[in-house]
Amino acid sequence: MGTNFERYRVKAGTKVDLRKEPTRGDDAYGGDKDAGYARLDALRDEIAELQDRLYAEEKHKVLIVLQAMDTAGKDSTIRDVFKETNPQGVRVASFGRPTDEELAHDYLWRVHKYTPAAGHIRVFNRSHYEDVLVVRVNELVPEGRWKRRYGHIRDFERLLRAALRSTVPCRRPVLARPSGATLAVKEGQEKGEAQGALEQLH
Repeated sequence: MGTNFERYRVKAGTKVDLRKEPTRGDDAYGGDKDAGYARLDALRDEIAELQDRLYAEEKHKVLIVLQAMDTAGKDSTIRDVFKETNPQGVRVASFGRPTDEELAHDYLWRVHKYTPAAGHIRVFNRSHYEDVLVVRVNELVPEGRWKRRYGHIRDFERLLRAALRSTVPCRRPVLARPSGATLAVKEGQEKGEAQGALEQLH
């Protein structure tokens, strides 16, 4: 049983409504948990084998962009998927609220320096999308500046696609939300900001 990746593909110019997106991704194993773990074990072995070849050949590079709300399971996804790989060839870069040093540079400086070298896999835990989300929510830069960033990001991703040949952007849905009014409000606000960002990026 394979995964239908077409259901996750967003075509250029398509409007995305996160409220209508399914939060379950069990089509690869039919919803059976034991089958899901078995499928994950097989995929880990396959990823490890492909990563060994990637690292040895030093011809290609892979960038995985994992973007999701707080508590959505980004860290556990990275840990579970890449646990069998060689850590010399897989690195994780995390992006949150910009530091003072990062704010002193152009906003893509902190992202571009972590893109993968030949033979390596780089996983972005959150990404350059934070620069139209976090800075907007926390009012770190004027509105006119962050609005211009949507065009910059599209150009940056064209550059990455040309250099990397392909990128793997992933939106991690919340499968089981913890209880708590504060968290629910935060998730709702963040999802609303993400929806606004998506509408301007596509």
